[in-house]
Amino acid sequence: MKRAIITLSVVIIATLCYARYQYNKPKQDVLSTNSDYSFSAIELIEKFNQDENVSTVFFDKIITVSGKISLIEKGTNTSILILNDGIKCEIDNSDPQQNLTEGMNIIIKGIFSGYDDMFNEIALVKCVIIE
Repeated sequence: MKRAIITLSVVIIATLCYARYQYNKPKQDVLSTNSDYSFSAIELIEKFNQDENVSTVFFDKIITVSGKISLIEKGTNTSILILNDGIKCEIDNSDPQQNLTEGMNIIIKGIFSGYDDMFNEIALVKCVIIE
């Protein structure tokens, strides 16, 4: 019984230490970090059309994507750009390059956060505009 209490205590302490580490981990600077992958929007969309399980390879990786803006949704703190009707990019509104228009070709870099099967959208967060 005593051994079980000690083991449980060690597991709880280790879990709390790991949670604190994850919470206090410094944010990843997307702009100054090299991309793990680089694609055109069409190539990236095609990769997901061929195999939805490819998202496990890209998860939490920095990806550079070039494509055409098909939709802009402006919010209070962030804006959403949709590239080639299939890639959703979340950018901070404090980004100095906010003179974007639909139909414009851009290069954007962000962290892959997931693939939405329902809307067939690839999601990138913490995006910055390169060009």
